[in-house]
Amino acid sequence: MNRPFGVAVLAILSVVSGLGFLLRGLLVVGIGGGIAAVVGMENPGGGSVLTILVISLAILVVMVAFFDFWFAWGAWHLKPWAWSWGVFTQISNVVVSLIAVMGWGTFRTQRFHLLLAIGMLLYLMLPGVKRAFGKS
Repeated sequence: MNRPFGVAVLAILSVVSGLGFLLRGLLVVGIGGGIAAVVGMENPGGGSVLTILVISLAILVVMVAFFDFWFAWGAWHLKPWAWSWGVFTQISNVVVSLIAVMGWGTFRTQRFHLLLAIGMLLYLMLPGVKRAFGKS
């Protein structure tokens, strides 16, 4: 089956989203690591806890980036598993974006990823898109 144009766009947008999450992960490590170092100077115990939280959050964000990249590859090649993985990935993107809104960001800073993930999730639910991935 030929790849529908919308699925190609979905794969490309997933790469863009993955790059955004990868950048976020690097920013979390850089900024959060700096804050943890400053806190650690005044309170070594607090700095250690903050460092663990920053690293955990950075790992989560980078994992979501790799989820996006893996989905993009599967969608580009119309792999049957890619539809399920895409749904999982977009839900993960929404969750991480909402965590960011509650933590270090605002809706204004997170709206692109949040709206992109919701739009991609809705697009994946269309019957023609499901058929393209071999789902009924």
